[in-house]
Amino acid sequence: MPRDLIESEVRDFSGEQTVTTPEHQPLSEAQMEEFLRQAREMVLVREQKARTAKREDQLKGVLMDVLATFGEPYGDEGQHRTIRFPKPIRGIAAFVRQRKTLHEIDETKAEAIARRKGLYDRLFKPVMALDETAVMVAHEEGLLTDEEVAEMFPAKIQYAFVAEKDKKR
Repeated sequence: MPRDLIESEVRDFSGEQTVTTPEHQPLSEAQMEEFLRQAREMVLVREQKARTAKREDQLKGVLMDVLATFGEPYGDEGQHRTIRFPKPIRGIAAFVRQRKTLHEIDETKAEAIARRKGLYDRLFKPVMALDETAVMVAHEEGLLTDEEVAEMFPAKIQYAFVAEKDKKR
């Protein structure tokens, strides 16, 4: 495992790119034309997806405000709000603003209460986890071999699809 992963937590994939690739073969004119057609479509789809997601977020914010102000209350305590459409829009009959409550643990308060009540050992269980820094220290001390460390941290090869921007612009 590269030392810089432990120190910076930024993963360097350059050492993992040891796969032999097939010999380079040029594309025929027809293959290149098909590749370029699909590449143009991919760029267009990415642009549309980004614009669509941005517009969806804008509309959702506006519609949620309208629902909060003007929506018809319903639910056990009237906590939800809805506005029905005069007629369905592409199969959708209404927009609903639903309220939901999330319960996330506050570790500090949970620990304080558990200790105060004498329940700490019962409520908090130890979790076994490999200490990567300790592995590297053991390796540097000669307690683990290079092969053993490599076996503990097998190399995984990943490929990224990158749309590289034109540097001329």
